[in-house]
Amino acid sequence: MLSIWERWVWNANSNFVLFFLLLLFSHLVYLILFRNSKAQSKVGYIPLALSMVAIVFFSAFNVSHVVTKLIGMEIIIIWLYLAANLIENYLNEDLSLSDGSLGLATGTWILGTIFPLILFIEIAPTLYGFILLQTLIVIFLLIIFFPLTLRWLKRYLKGLEVFDANIFLIVLNIQAVTILLFDLMRESIPLIVYQSIILFGLFCYVVLFFVFVRTQIMSSKNLIKQFQVEYVLLYAALALSGMAMINTHSYSEAVVTLIWAISAILFIIIETVDILRVFLLLRNRGRAAWSYHVAQWARPFAIAVMYAFSLAYYIPYATKPFIGYIVKYGQYIVIACFILQALLYLQNVIQKPTAKKIK
Repeated sequence: MLSIWERWVWNANSNFVLFFLLLLFSHLVYLILFRNSKAQSKVGYIPLALSMVAIVFFSAFNVSHVVTKLIGMEIIIIWLYLAANLIENYLNEDLSLSDGSLGLATGTWILGTIFPLILFIEIAPTLYGFILLQTLIVIFLLIIFFPLTLRWLKRYLKGLEVFDANIFLIVLNIQAVTILLFDLMRESIPLIVYQSIILFGLFCYVVLFFVFVRTQIMSSKNLIKQFQVEYVLLYAALALSGMAMINTHSYSEAVVTLIWAISAILFIIIETVDILRVFLLLRNRGRAAWSYHVAQWARPFAIAVMYAFSLAYYIPYATKPFIGYIVKYGQYIVIACFILQALLYLQNVIQKPTAKKIK
């Protein structure tokens, strides 16, 4: 039984009022802490990580309707502020999409728009205008992203670009679009369409993984030293593919199990290497190793995706006890990783309040 306050918050007529009140509060926080900050090109990782961690939080804990709606709307507001900041930087010519790496960074914004939208569909499904607007933004960003990414890939294969693990955003975007499409259209679209999109995403993954192994693993003299935090996208892309399969009910249990096993192996390898890298940085640089970069938000997102996939896989399919332990305790790792990243971000904002150059 919902309280009077909860019924008001959950009522469709109160959505705009609640959103406006949250917007006023958020603007006050923005003026105090973030007024002089400039959004980096990959800042789409922030709403992406926030929404994915929120999805895990809502799934793993008994969260009230009030908290669910407040968190969901606040993530949308954060998205609006970051988007406005990025557009301002573009108009001031502080960044240009002609830069290949910035073209790849557009992929973070596609994901950073899709997942808050998926969350918003759950908490305020009656705001059709806003849902339609966000969907059109996703389509617009996709039109920008894929040509720029293909151009970057051609330049990379010619030796004109250094490897950027954000190239795996191609796979993540394909699978995220599949999940969004299913949330919006459900069975209105034939099952074979979902199967084809997911299969195409996996094909892209295999091609990109081959390129990654050939250029980064086989030719590397010191993998730990050249490790990129975005390497977590390697297992996140597979985990999201598995989530798309489960959500759309488009592939068999055997295929889902195989995807989970491969993504779990990659998770263990990549996170182990990353822990070693952080340990070496702390030993060599001390507290200076705790520097902030916006791409670090990829880690809480990736770990949250892996947990969400494990949870979705465990309920209908899993029989192994150790997966039960992952489902039972994994959410605490997700929350801890998110809190650590949030504290690192706040430390950066407090210590460096002046505007920062776009990267």
